[in-house]
Amino acid sequence: MKVTAATWRRAGAAVIVFAALVRAMTVPATLPWWDIDPLVSGPVEVGLVPSMGFLLDALVWLGVAAIIGATWRLRERLHWMLGLLVIAGWYGVIFRGLLLQDRPYADISSDYPGDWNNWVLGSAWASAMVGAWALLHAARDARVRRLLTVVIAGAALMYVARGTYHVLVEQPDLVRQFAQDPEAALAQNGLTLGTPAALMYERRLRHPDATGWFVFSNVYGTHAAMALALFVALAVASWRRFRAGLVQNGEPVLFGLLAAFVAWGLWIAHSKGAMGALLVVVGIVALLAVKPMRAFMHRRGGLVTTAMMIGVLGVVVTRGMVGERIGELSLLFRWFYMQGAVGVMRMDPFFGVGPARFKEGYLLTRPALSPEEVSSPHSIFFDWLATLGVFGALWCAALVVLAIWIGRGLGRGVDDTEEPESSRAWLVGAGIAVAATAVSMWIESAALVGPRALLMVVALVAWVVVVRLGWDAAMTTWRVVRLGLLGAALVCLAHAQIEMTLTVTGSAALAMCVIALAASEGAGEVKAIGARAPGIVGLGVCALSVVLVGVKGVGSGMTWESELNRSAVRWHEIVSSGRLPEIPPVEFEPDVLSKKVGEVPPWNEPWARYAALHMISAEACARAGWQDSARQHLARAEVANLCQLEELSPAAAYARRARLYELALRLEMMSREVPEREIIEARRRIGQAWLLVASADPHSLSALVHAFDQFHRPGAESLEWSFDVAQAFAAARRALEVNQLRRLDPLTQLTEQKREELEAFVKAVEPIQPDEPRGRTYSYPETSLEADKPLILDWFPAGR
Repeated sequence: MKVTAATWRRAGAAVIVFAALVRAMTVPATLPWWDIDPLVSGPVEVGLVPSMGFLLDALVWLGVAAIIGATWRLRERLHWMLGLLVIAGWYGVIFRGLLLQDRPYADISSDYPGDWNNWVLGSAWASAMVGAWALLHAARDARVRRLLTVVIAGAALMYVARGTYHVLVEQPDLVRQFAQDPEAALAQNGLTLGTPAALMYERRLRHPDATGWFVFSNVYGTHAAMALALFVALAVASWRRFRAGLVQNGEPVLFGLLAAFVAWGLWIAHSKGAMGALLVVVGIVALLAVKPMRAFMHRRGGLVTTAMMIGVLGVVVTRGMVGERIGELSLLFRWFYMQGAVGVMRMDPFFGVGPARFKEGYLLTRPALSPEEVSSPHSIFFDWLATLGVFGALWCAALVVLAIWIGRGLGRGVDDTEEPESSRAWLVGAGIAVAATAVSMWIESAALVGPRALLMVVALVAWVVVVRLGWDAAMTTWRVVRLGLLGAALVCLAHAQIEMTLTVTGSAALAMCVIALAASEGAGEVKAIGARAPGIVGLGVCALSVVLVGVKGVGSGMTWESELNRSAVRWHEIVSSGRLPEIPPVEFEPDVLSKKVGEVPPWNEPWARYAALHMISAEACARAGWQDSARQHLARAEVANLCQLEELSPAAAYARRARLYELALRLEMMSREVPEREIIEARRRIGQAWLLVASADPHSLSALVHAFDQFHRPGAESLEWSFDVAQAFAAARRALEVNQLRRLDPLTQLTEQKREELEAFVKAVEPIQPDEPRGRTYSYPETSLEADKPLILDWFPAGR
């Protein structure tokens, strides 16, 4: 049977939306089998591993190729200028993810080109953008546009059901478990009781915000608000069909109840920004009731949508100018993020710092009052500009074009089309829903307990019902449904100016699908070009992208993940059996060390975990009296640290060095009586390492406290007991200054006990200190990331 070009186009669109739904219904696994400590919970994985994420990206590129080929065969035109903007941004991802070696936030270069984290996140961004561009062309087919709209609307029932289950069942259980054994719950997440990080974890734990699979409640809130716009439109369309005698009264009642359920889902997100964006869009859509405004929207609708996005950013700037004079903090923090993002942009205006490396730059550029360390500026334009530079600016231009087309679509008159119903068409939508749910449940199978699995099955049935009934409503009352689609896209564009909706991997693809479907309503009014030449180029780019993502993404990811899985299984067996394996000695001749470094992949997370495991094992061996094994474990930890040191930000690299020093001192004190002079020298060295952390992150309170604790003996009754009075004084004074700057979020401040200790020390020492300008007056050691190799071996001379 001959497959027509229209069928290829529909298949490509279905694949793109399927990939977006799978991402939206799974949580990404940044470090497979190690995100949850396998030494505590066993080696299980319930997230979307990077190799599978790359596989979804490859599917999107194949779907794009199918749509380009179908458009070529149908002799239709491509929006090639918009396509060039999207593809150019993809090249920026390739540069940062695979080719460049510089680290603009650290002023260093790596031995390996590219960055695995940038590649994983950047590829997901690029597939979302190119998938949206392709959907613009597929959505020229009215059936495709309408069917995908109701499929995406029905998907909301899945993540609202997931959010409801979390708020009503999972969150109370987690709070109950935490109350029973706080230390164990914190240890499983790598936290220590009483620390600011632990206090913030507890605060989030006790606040029942729905997140679905989107990780962040505000991102979930965006999708819930978008879904509410769609379901209200479907409910109104069903009511009109009932008034026309086309359906029974059960259909509008059903859609009304489902709209109420989605409204509940928005409420439990506690996202004021999403609710505000929805109200703004309701106001814009309401203007269409005035006839002169419809004409204005038809001519200048693009200005309205662009002004809406600029207006949201203007609100943030205005809030920043007000400062601390009012108590609202959410928008004030976003003003801090934007200020920091401008500083990050200056680090590398052309290529940016990389999609996954904003946080490292933000540590150096954030305002002093900002208490948070964020991985995104929470604004799509600032995010792309800071992380992808000029290439990100091209994506910003592409998003503005899409927004303009959505605005034009608002004023475009559309007649309801009464076309014959196609039973097979809605079945395709139902198939997409079933396939995406099956993949999601398979990925999460290890965590799907009975009630949660049953809830997903019930939500899937409701999803299929929505597709079936919504298909009829969209085909006969599209005038109303399209307003819901346009409103949903505007909600996303408005909230994306103050949230991470278009940068979180599980959210970006689905949100861009909605934006593309809505933009297709006004995209026909712009110039395009015949598909022959751009079609050949587009197919070539797609083919090369599939190969690149397959080899450098799926293949490399599977190799990496298999190593992590074997490591998790092995260490879990060791801990379960209570026996540590004998490890052969490690040679540290220069050529051997170079070979070790040359064999590692350019991905830092496995090596950080590998080092941590060997440090734990070294301490366990020392306590058991196995000094040789302890030294071997420690040496292996050092190899792992050398392998990944340059891949980290300076603050993280220096912090790891400080912890290695601390562990080495503990091991020495376990194995022998260490003279006082050696302890003093060791603690000075540890303290200086923590000061290096403070130099790389000027607002790091914990680094300053660590430094003070090393320079000043805890519990000392006189200054003579301090190992370095001047350094301890400088670190304590700076810590108190930073603590005052953390006043906007008290949980990130010093504990009352520690603050009193620092204040007492500063008060006692200040009279005997020379007059110095306030600030970081302590001195930093003469060292760098390249110096002081190996770090630990000097502490364990041969034969001791």
